[in-house]
Amino acid sequence: MTREETSKQWQELVYNALPTQFTRKQANRISKKKGRGKSWLSDWIDIMIDGKRLKRVEHGIYKKI
Repeated sequence: MTREETSKQWQELVYNALPTQFTRKQANRISKKKGRGKSWLSDWIDIMIDGKRLKRVEHGIYKKI
């Protein structure tokens, strides 16, 4: 398995564990349980927004698309 495939699996694992609308704090708790830290989460949120999988509702609040 390549590093990119592993990264995509982590992204999906966290995405699927989140509720439809969530705060950054909630996402941090979930990603931490899945073995990922705050730095990874920040990058992940940006990637998901750019990929049109998340929408920023307001500061610190996100929604799955």
